[in-house]
Amino acid sequence: VLDHMFAIAFLVELLLRMLTLKLHFFLSGFNWIDIVTVCLSLFELYIAPAIKLAMPNLTFMRLLRLLRLVKVLRIVRVMRLFHQLRVLIVAITSSLSALWWSIVFLTIVQAISAILITQIVAEYLADTGNPIEIRREVYHYFGRWTNSALTMHQITLAPGPWAPIGRLLIYKVNVAFALFFVTYGWLVTFAVVRVIAAMFL
Repeated sequence: VLDHMFAIAFLVELLLRMLTLKLHFFLSGFNWIDIVTVCLSLFELYIAPAIKLAMPNLTFMRLLRLLRLVKVLRIVRVMRLFHQLRVLIVAITSSLSALWWSIVFLTIVQAISAILITQIVAEYLADTGNPIEIRREVYHYFGRWTNSALTMHQITLAPGPWAPIGRLLIYKVNVAFALFFVTYGWLVTFAVVRVIAAMFL
């Protein structure tokens, strides 16, 4: 029922805009999207059943149906009730460039840190004289670069979990790891992340 209501409403709205704008109506790309959307809706709801044409249940057809959402977004755009929503959307889209470069920068920092700490703990892991339980636990966090990258990502964005990870290396491997974790915590987890977060306030 809702499909029929929206299809008819969109058709009426489309015809009224055609009558009002005349040839200027066809100069906008969004208007052509509206035409395609309305035509697809009418074909699917009325023409195809009338000629007993089975619509293919394909992913492509499902994606075409999503074009109807464009009509809803156009309504939201012009309604004053959604002013705050439009402000939010504009703010998000305007910050995409800064967000992208923030992600790139943090990813590079985490990748370099992961490479560094993986190389540092490699000697400890290779020494069979060290306790096997501790070596297994260290390997779980820093045994491979992928493990280290995931661990550094966790420490960067969720600083709380650093305690069991950091204390493992500091107290059971080498106390010198305190220098690494303290430095990383102040420079990256505290300073860099908060500067980036402040950009979006």
